[in-house]
Amino acid sequence: SLVALSVAYLIANFVLFVPLQIITLRHMRIPVADYLAAIVPTLVSAALMASAIFAVQMVWPGLSDLASWAQLMILVPFGVAVFAGAMYGLFTDFVHTLRDEALALFRRGEQGAPAE
Repeated sequence: SLVALSVAYLIANFVLFVPLQIITLRHMRIPVADYLAAIVPTLVSAALMASAIFAVQMVWPGLSDLASWAQLMILVPFGVAVFAGAMYGLFTDFVHTLRDEALALFRRGEQGAPAE
C-alpha cells in the first residue's frame, strides 16, 4: 500500500540520512550542534507553514472540492506567506545575516568579473 511504502521510505531515510550527515559533518569539521542550530529557523518555519496549511484545510472543508490547480493557487501563496512571515518574525537576525552574506557574495562576484 502507499502508506506502507511511505513509512518504509521514511525509516530508510532516517536510517541512512542521519549517520551520513554526521560522518560528513565530522569530515568537514563542523559540529553537529552548529549544523542543527543553522537549520532550526528553516525547520520551525516549515513546521508552522505545514500546520497553517493543515488548519486551512480543516477550517475550509469545501477546499477539497476545488480542482487541484485551484487548491495549489490558494495554498502555495498562503504557505509561502506563512513561511516568510515565520522566518522574518521569529528569526529576524538570521534573515538579516543571510541577506548580508548574499549581498557580499554578489558584490564579490561583481568585483571579480572581467571588464567589457
